[in-house]
Amino acid sequence: MARIPNWVVVPISTLLLLLLTFPPPSHSETEDVRLPLLQFMKFLTRGRTIPLPNFGWNETSDPCSWTGVTCDSESRIVAIFLQGLGLSGHLETRGLCSAQLSLRVLVLTNNSLVGPLQPEIANCANLTHLFLGGNQLQGPVPGSLPLLTKLRRLVIADNSFDGALPRGMWGKMSSLVEFRADNNRIGGELPGDLAMPNLLGRMAWFDVSNNRLVGQIPSGFANFSASSFAGNPGLCGPPLSVACSPASAASPAPGPSNHGN
Repeated sequence: MARIPNWVVVPISTLLLLLLTFPPPSHSETEDVRLPLLQFMKFLTRGRTIPLPNFGWNETSDPCSWTGVTCDSESRIVAIFLQGLGLSGHLETRGLCSAQLSLRVLVLTNNSLVGPLQPEIANCANLTHLFLGGNQLQGPVPGSLPLLTKLRRLVIADNSFDGALPRGMWGKMSSLVEFRADNNRIGGELPGDLAMPNLLGRMAWFDVSNNRLVGQIPSGFANFSASSFAGNPGLCGPPLSVACSPASAASPAPGPSNHGN
């Protein structure tokens, strides 16, 4: 799939600078955190050797010293930055999100990861930033994703996700200011709760272009650019210039739930 443009990485760099303002860690994470992290990396790399020298992900070193890992002043892992490393395995979140982590930022942009986004991602309940764009992830967007109620930025663009967006996604994710799912295979109608006034007031960046969405765009979305919805031949209504047929003009029902996927 296409790669996320370099300028999209700028906010990620800013996040890293902010996280690095924490004082140096005083002690390492416990074994019940280290082992799930190593298993997480094993899946990302398909068990192959990390293609970088001094990467540091091993059973004997402090995870806070590992490449791509940021810890706070109490040695809690708060961010993992592994973008653009050529990782070609699977995103295994069952172990990662069951560990006693304080993970707030997960960045895996511009790799070659395959397979689904597992529903257990919702167990990483402290996540505020999830960047998965520019991979080859596939399958439905899990119905558990709205349980990540602290998320502010969610980028799954440039993958092969399909199915419908989860029902109630926007009402539950009340902190979300950025959602990018462009260049996927997402279908169905846009969930009706997308038109919530509080969502429109806070959302700074919304893009579902180049998917397989159908039906009338929920009312109130005229404030977004038509480019946010372009490349969906089945979509109609403002801000697009495509008029809806009488059948499409009926209020779209919320997209089907993906619970259990």
